[in-house]
Amino acid sequence: KDKERLALVYSERRAASAAGSRKRGRPRKTLLNSSIDDEMVAADLSSSDDEFIVSYCFGIPITIEKMRCLNPGKWLNSEVIMYYLELLQKTWGSKCHIFNTYFFTKLTEDAGYKGVKRWTRKIDVFSKDILLVPINANNTHWYFATIDLRDKQTRVYDSLGGSHSQTHAVLAQYMRSEHEDK
Repeated sequence: KDKERLALVYSERRAASAAGSRKRGRPRKTLLNSSIDDEMVAADLSSSDDEFIVSYCFGIPITIEKMRCLNPGKWLNSEVIMYYLELLQKTWGSKCHIFNTYFFTKLTEDAGYKGVKRWTRKIDVFSKDILLVPINANNTHWYFATIDLRDKQTRVYDSLGGSHSQTHAVLAQYMRSEHEDK
């Protein structure tokens, strides 16, 4: 009975989203009920309605098109990664700071620390236990780094492995520059 009710609500939301897309030329903000089963989501991922918003939280609209990056053999996109990181932030609370997906790229560009120093002007990163840094390597591969302020270590999590000595060095220099600036 509940599945039938959820399926009805879900189909009504899909219809409302489609109507909103036609009226305004963009998708309506539509929330997916978290108790809807995987079969309905899988069916939607095969839908041709790429603009249907599966979820809209943290100011990030996640459409069918963006969710398709989670299928095997597809490239992850920054919106889905940021959405997941925002969920982590909500779980971990104020003892954690998550940099956005462009932080590391900007930090390693010509401007270096000057290019990102304003990003933490309202945040005391040294009051946090951990800083999370998503990293997009050459627009081909995502990996993840942490700066653990409790034990003063950087760690890199990469499904492809590697030492990432340059990543550790960049993050250590960032922390020195942040300390000098504040």
